[in-house]
Amino acid sequence: MPVSGYSSLSGAIPPIFQAPRPTLPANRVLLPQPTWTPTGFAKVDCAQRSNQHIAFDMLGAPVGFGCSVMDIAARGNLSNWIQKADDPLGLACDKIQIRIVWPGYEHLDFQRGLAITPGMNRGQLALQVAKIVMTYVGKLSMETPNAAGAKWRVCPGNVGIEHVYLASIFCVHANTFQVVLHLQFR
Repeated sequence: MPVSGYSSLSGAIPPIFQAPRPTLPANRVLLPQPTWTPTGFAKVDCAQRSNQHIAFDMLGAPVGFGCSVMDIAARGNLSNWIQKADDPLGLACDKIQIRIVWPGYEHLDFQRGLAITPGMNRGQLALQVAKIVMTYVGKLSMETPNAAGAKWRVCPGNVGIEHVYLASIFCVHANTFQVVLHLQFR
């Protein structure tokens, strides 16, 4: 008997949780970010575009493990540090939008444009995304989260840029990509 490919649950798992997920150390967690959806679209409309992640993993680390945002920014040249750093992106566009959604700060609509050059590689993209994440986290430190996001509040003694790891980005709609982050507490 043929089985249909249709499922009433298709699109039910947010794309953020479809990222490659290694077993993380006990001191690291996936930041539970809501997936951004453009106005007028359902999450299901965007879910089909969201199954491919551009991962930023350290050499020798499992897929989905990510890299410290501060380390990426400090190193600059990531050729010998990130898996596939020298691989060309192969994106058929000259600009993408990077979106970050942080639990408790959903009221902040944060996106930044990022120019994509024909020769741009994964390592160069990681560096640019890390800079955007650092800008965003700096902005969050001056904002107050809603009550539900108090656990994820960016402030001294709670979450700071030193805790943030860049795992991947994934396409949420057209040329708009959302960042997948981990938090590691030492």
